[in-house]
Amino acid sequence: MASELRVDKITPIDGIGTDTSTVKNGGGIIQMKQLQLRNADVGGFFLTTTSSSFTQTNTDFSLSISPKFNTSKIYISVITFEYLTTTDYAYTTIYRDSTNIGGSDRGLSEESGKSHQWSTVAINFLDSPATTSTITYKIYSRCTGGTLYLGGDNDVVNTITLMEVSA
Repeated sequence: MASELRVDKITPIDGIGTDTSTVKNGGGIIQMKQLQLRNADVGGFFLTTTSSSFTQTNTDFSLSISPKFNTSKIYISVITFEYLTTTDYAYTTIYRDSTNIGGSDRGLSEESGKSHQWSTVAINFLDSPATTSTITYKIYSRCTGGTLYLGGDNDVVNTITLMEVSA
């Protein structure tokens, strides 16, 4: 059974502001960017590592956005795939330029015990960059043992989606 939702308009609970002299349209999407990438597009896995330190994936698997307002939030959604050759741990995080927004050595995603099979990594995060300068969001991963591969098999689509949300 297929479901379908149709609406004419979605309005935040507190409504949409009418004063256009400042940003008062809280919750609205100002802009959206998306990257769709297969490892076949870049000639191999986005990352192959045995490092216990966070390592950046292929630089093609990153996305930039220039917020229109310094009060905006950036909603980040990442879907990628990982394969670990042992039952150790794999961690994935997002960096805003040079800052690990996961804030720790565990990052924003932790996988364990799935040796020799592909796992989906899904990260959703609401960032508050407080800037109108261009920001680049990059994916980093690390593992505690074995070899970690990121990016999935040839035809699997990996995505990064960025949405600027009004505050």
